[in-house]
Amino acid sequence: MAKKQSPSTLLWFIRRKSYVPLCEIRRRFELDGEEGTFVDGEGGARVFVGLPANTAAAVEKLWRQGKIGLELSVEFDCRVVIGVFPMSPVRDVEVVPSNGHHSAPRPAPNIIDMPDPVLPVEPETQSAAMAAGE
Repeated sequence: MAKKQSPSTLLWFIRRKSYVPLCEIRRRFELDGEEGTFVDGEGGARVFVGLPANTAAAVEKLWRQGKIGLELSVEFDCRVVIGVFPMSPVRDVEVVPSNGHHSAPRPAPNIIDMPDPVLPVEPETQSAAMAAGE
């Protein structure tokens, strides 16, 4: 018997992991069969979801609300969903010391721009450049 897969139940399951392939959703909610359905994607494009219609509708609803992201296959000419992932960022847990006072917020990390990598020059190119006076 298939387990209930309301959008909230599905979201709870997806948020427990960083990535969930559709086959794992099928296994978790005991969705047998090879049925799948199309949902409306960005710009009116159709996206194939290999899940029954009610579960695919729950995936579409969560995706439109911005709660999950869809991973599409690059192996097909049409858009085919192969997995989903949660879109909510990890929240910092505020630690409250035993004295009851809140600790000071942590400073934001410094972002450092990395220089472009220096690629090695091939010996033939290097000698040709030296001969040309470059």
